[in-house]
Amino acid sequence: MRRLMAAIRPGVWVAAVAMLVTGGIVAAPATPAMAASGCVTQNFTTADEGTFLQCVEDAQVLLNNIRNDQVPARPDIWVDGHYGPQTANDVQAFQTDISDLPQPITIDGKLGPQTWWWLCQINSNFLFTGTFWHGAGCATEGPSPPPP
Repeated sequence: MRRLMAAIRPGVWVAAVAMLVTGGIVAAPATPAMAASGCVTQNFTTADEGTFLQCVEDAQVLLNNIRNDQVPARPDIWVDGHYGPQTANDVQAFQTDISDLPQPITIDGKLGPQTWWWLCQINSNFLFTGTFWHGAGCATEGPSPPPP
């Protein structure tokens, strides 16, 4: 029995004791997709190219959702979480595509709060509100885009 107890990781024992004490009710830690991130308030550019960023991956999926629905002839964005030149070009194409909407957007290829707002709104309009939409923090967006 002592060998068995020593072989089980200490964290498992803590969880087991917590379950006994609370009658089996133990809160599971939130996953990154469950928690609203601060993606929608951040800026991403090609300066972030060398690093994997979950927020950039979220944006790439959101861009693909829109492209597949609106411009199916365009190839999908490579979803890799890196904000390289191709992602910057795709963001700029998205900004250009929506530049005729009533609220102005800066066409600069940067993924900032304005672009996030539009990505979230358009995905929501098409009912694309899954894991990546929530992971990006789209559910926390206000009713109008931030000023340019």
